[in-house]
Amino acid sequence: PRALGTNPRALGTNPRAKGTNPRALGNVPVQQVLQTYNEVLGGRLPNAQLLNDKRKRVIAGRWKEMLNSKDPSGKVRFTDTASGLAWFAKFFAKVAMNPHWLGENDRGWRADLDWILKPDNFLRILEWRPK
Repeated sequence: PRALGTNPRALGTNPRAKGTNPRALGNVPVQQVLQTYNEVLGGRLPNAQLLNDKRKRVIAGRWKEMLNSKDPSGKVRFTDTASGLAWFAKFFAKVAMNPHWLGENDRGWRADLDWILKPDNFLRILEWRPK
């Protein structure tokens, strides 16, 4: 039997619940990542104005994928908040190096934060090498 007052649904910690579980975000600086995107790409791509639950989850997912991961040379990408935000600033700057992602294409399409953070697109940007 469960102890009185420990119903996960009542505490708002049910992992199947729709909202973002604060524990799932851990110490991921989701607001700072969004601000870094706006600082690096603002004016060239649409500003991200709202940090909703979906964006929080996606930012946290990409952060956790990259945290303590190694680049092809074997160097650790980042290990803490400061180095992580610096890494994301460089990552967003890489997006600015591709004219297609900035709207120079036959449709006038431009990337945005949500497109950039989708797993397949994130990997595409990560592995893209400017000419």
